[in-house]
Amino acid sequence: MRATRAHPRGYHARMKATGLLAVWNRIAPEHEAQFNAWYEAEHLDERMAIPGFHSARRYRASREPHAYAAMYELEGPGVLQTPAYLHLLANPTPRTRSIMPHFLDMNRAACAVAFDSAPGMAPVRHLAILALNDASAVPTEPFDEVRVRLAVPDVAATGGTTPEQQLRGSTDRVPPPFLLVEGESERAVSACYARLCAQLGAYAPRSFTLLSARAHGATSLPAELPQL
Repeated sequence: MRATRAHPRGYHARMKATGLLAVWNRIAPEHEAQFNAWYEAEHLDERMAIPGFHSARRYRASREPHAYAAMYELEGPGVLQTPAYLHLLANPTPRTRSIMPHFLDMNRAACAVAFDSAPGMAPVRHLAILALNDASAVPTEPFDEVRVRLAVPDVAATGGTTPEQQLRGSTDRVPPPFLLVEGESERAVSACYARLCAQLGAYAPRSFTLLSARAHGATSLPAELPQL
């Protein structure tokens, strides 16, 4: 069965997104509740108000404590250099100023999406992130039950030091090229990333579970997905 899924009620797929803002980090345990509340009550919607942001999906690590990821589908990596987005980075909100000093091991990258096996697929429950040494190692096989994307970080579009970044206390890491494997079945996601590790030299798979999703015209998750 091909990797498609009926769109949840209220979720509307946009045109194909060619860019991605990927973020993953840990949070100091004593600030985890504050971190989750900030993301859900303010941060996701703040980002989604920027022209060129198509969707936002937020995840919790399945096997690592206090670890999270967020994926924002963009019109293109250049969205992160627009005046509207740079204004946010230069003017962090009080809640952002309060929580960001407690971020740990911050990875952040504006990426070009070099391959997407199922553009426009609605949110699904499971995500794996796999690092790649070779950005030219594009997957070619058909993928059943999962969506596979190749993300290639763009250092220039990611940008450098900003007032928001300085709140985090250490330099953000820009990861190497990476694969995203998404699916409703954890078994299918695990089987797919095992093949990609063997075939493309992907490594260090990390597993996540969907917490929440945003798209224009939708502000909530389908009932069967976990909510905070």
